[in-house]
Amino acid sequence: MKLIIFALSALLSVCVAQNVDWTQVRRIHEAPPFFEDFPYLQALFQIYNTVNLNDTEGHTSTRNQFNYMVGLVLNSPEGTGFCSGALISTQWIVTAGHCLNRVNTGIAILGANFVRNNAEAGQTRQALPAGSFFTHPGWNGLRLGDDIGLVRLPTPVVPSVNVGVIRLPNFRQVPSTFTNQLATTPGWGRGLFLNATTTVSLLFRQTVVLTSLLCNLQHIGLLESSQICAAQVPDPNLTNHCPNESGSPMVVLEADNNPTLIGISTFTSGLGCNSSRSTIYLRISFYLRWIQDVTQIPVATDFVF
Repeated sequence: MKLIIFALSALLSVCVAQNVDWTQVRRIHEAPPFFEDFPYLQALFQIYNTVNLNDTEGHTSTRNQFNYMVGLVLNSPEGTGFCSGALISTQWIVTAGHCLNRVNTGIAILGANFVRNNAEAGQTRQALPAGSFFTHPGWNGLRLGDDIGLVRLPTPVVPSVNVGVIRLPNFRQVPSTFTNQLATTPGWGRGLFLNATTTVSLLFRQTVVLTSLLCNLQHIGLLESSQICAAQVPDPNLTNHCPNESGSPMVVLEADNNPTLIGISTFTSGLGCNSSRSTIYLRISFYLRWIQDVTQIPVATDFVF
């Protein structure tokens, strides 16, 4: 009898998770009352929002190119917001901490290129109950540091060509700032809300990690040691771009040609799509010990190539 009840509960969870009313979903900072909790971020938004925000542009990804990407539909008592995340184990997603503010339930969308299309082949969805969300204890919205959160899936996924796990950095890389490394930043971006159809695809852009000095010059008073920033690589085919949203990953290829997650986009990534301004990312290697403590995911001491 208990087995039958469990099976019915799992089936109900899947059925509920299939239904997203996208007319009620907003980018996380547009979901009320986001700025009530973070007046510091509201002030930043008002400053950066003077930048011309054109439609999203980016390269269209191929199927399963970024199979570790997760779309997060996040419900709070006041509204529903959208963020991205990265699957770092079969049961854990890492995202931006501000994405989880006031969140009590949600939906994780895995294996998706067309995140709005629940009939997409290979796409799966899981309902996220209360108790699935973990925000870093240092995050308070009064600064940009410690803006990291974790989401636990109720059912571990089975890795496949559609759903994959992105590798975390190793402990040797804790002090690394990845300066001058070429990185990739996937995301659905503003187009997910500018074009209300099921055909909005996952996008990506190439970026390069800047020196701390240059980043500090562009973002005076904002950067902390737990953060890095990256600038878009000039592309004559893309004039203005914002392919990522809060929680989108930044990934580099290591010497073994495997991707490694080095950053998660913070709130500032949504403030300016202008290529002259870099984006601030939370540096994942700075938080490896906290991630390991919460998730029990084993973190390598070093990579063996």
